[in-house]
Formats: sequence, structure tokens, C-alpha cells
Amino acid sequence: MTKQERQIFTREFKRDAVRLSETSGRTTEQIEQIAEDLGYEDSSKFFDRAPRFDFEKVCPCFNRAQAMSDLRPIDPPKSQEFDDLYFSADDGLAESKFVFLDGNKLPENWLEAERFVICETGFGTGLNFLSAWKLFEETTKPHQALDFISFEKYPLEAEKIGLYLQPWLNFFDGRLQQLIAHYPPGIPGFHRVALNERVTLTLIFDDVNEAIPKLIADVDAWFLDGFKPATNPDMWSDTVIENMARLSRKGTRLATFTAAGKVRRSLIAAGFSIEKVPGFGRKRDMTIGYLAGDRA
Repeated sequence: MTKQERQIFTREFKRDAVRLSETSGRTTEQIEQIAEDLGYEDSSKFFDRAPRFDFEKVCPCFNRAQAMSDLRPIDPPKSQEFDDLYFSADDGLAESKFVFLDGNKLPENWLEAERFVICETGFGTGLNFLSAWKLFEETTKPHQALDFISFEKYPLEAEKIGLYLQPWLNFFDGRLQQLIAHYPPGIPGFHRVALNERVTLTLIFDDVNEAIPKLIADVDAWFLDGFKPATNPDMWSDTVIENMARLSRKGTRLATFTAAGKVRRSLIAAGFSIEKVPGFGRKRDMTIGYLAGDRA
């Protein structure tokens, strides 16, 4: 764009932004920033669409906080189905590292693996996946691969995932955008997504009790991240835990935020060696373990 064209564009842009601000409840500066964040270089293209935008969703993914200067801090997201938080109100990213990465002795346990398979119960916002993906690429060699499998009965929309994880946009260094771009529609079934040559995500949108018996995999680590057993008992059923043992090998590790006695007893009955250890933040205890014998 030439200097003259830029000047014309700027004049048109500001004129239309003023007009739109009168009907949208947003300031001219906010609307200009929204358009810039969305990548519009032609004011007419943006303003042809803008009157139809829902301005609470117009930048739902990565730029919402920057685009709307009056945006209040985003509260920790909560599941409508289970009235429970998707991650810690204190620091979801730190919780993910503490419970699931450290709890499964990662990156140590994947350093010699040609292919490392993680299976998760409860994809939620994808925070655990993104944390594992980033750490894997930072600590392994180019020939190594990561398969991440995750069950989710109530998948979030991609836009909500982007919104909820926006505070860690820079930390994930482009991976959040990739996840959003490749995130499948919320249709029940198995959705396998190759994010690059080394990292594959398999999202299973279904009731875990119906889907996990159909899964064929050699799992190296389990992220047990369903909502707490008291409100979501189906995620911690005997069917789930027995199939965990079926899909594991001797030494396969697990980690979970819960230390509920019933969960620990069921894991032990399935052949896992279990240890209760200090939990993250204000949570007193969590559970880690590994499959003590050969797969069931």
C-alpha cells in the first residue's frame, strides 16, 4: 500500500469506525484495533461484515484482551455440565505442569522413546495437551514423535478454547493458534489431527465409557483430568480404569489431581501401584502411580 493509499484508507477507516462505534457500544479505537487484529487491510471488507459481528465474540481467540481495552480479567472457565473449574483459579498452567508433566516424570520418561503416547480423560480447554506438546518439542530430538489421545464428552467450541487460554498465548508460541486452526467440529467420534510431522492429536468426542473399549493404543502416560469424582463419577468408573490397564504396559505412569479413596482403590485393583503425594496449590493431595505388572 502506497503512502497516499494508506492516508485514504486511514480516513475511510476512522470515518467508518466512528459510525460503527455508535451502534456497537465500542470505542473507535477498539474497533480499529479489532480490525487490525483480524487482519483486515481493506476498510470496506471489514465494515461490510462488522455490523453483523457479535462484539463479545469478534476476537474470541487470541487477541480479545488486546483488542478490547476495557475487558475485565477473564475468570477461570467453569464447566456448565459439572459446575467445576477446568483448571486452577491460581495458575492453570503451573497446575498442568505440576500435576501431569511432573507427576508423570516428564520430560525424563520420553527422552529415549521413538514414539510416546499420552492418553487423557477430559480434554477440556486443551491446556494439558498444549503444555505437553511444548515441552516435548523443547526436550526431544527431531526423530521422536508424540501421540496425544484425549476423551471429551462435552467439547468446547474452538473460540472458547482460544478465549480461555489467551493469557498463555505467547507462552505457547504459535501452538494455540495451530490447535484452534485444526480443531475438529464437535461431532461424536474419533478425530485424528496431525499438527506437524512429530505431533498428532486424537480427540475422541464421546462418553469415555463407550469409547475407551474401542481404543487400540500402547499408552506410556495417563493424564486423568476428568472433573472431580463426586460430580463426574462416570469419568472414574471401573470400565475406564480396567481399560486403562488394558491399554498400558508395565511401567506406564499415571497422574491425577484427585486423591479420592475410591479412585485409588480402583486403580490398585486394576494393577497400578499408587502413591498419594502433595497436591498443587491449595489442594492437599494428588495421586501418581504406574502399572506394576504386565497389561491386563
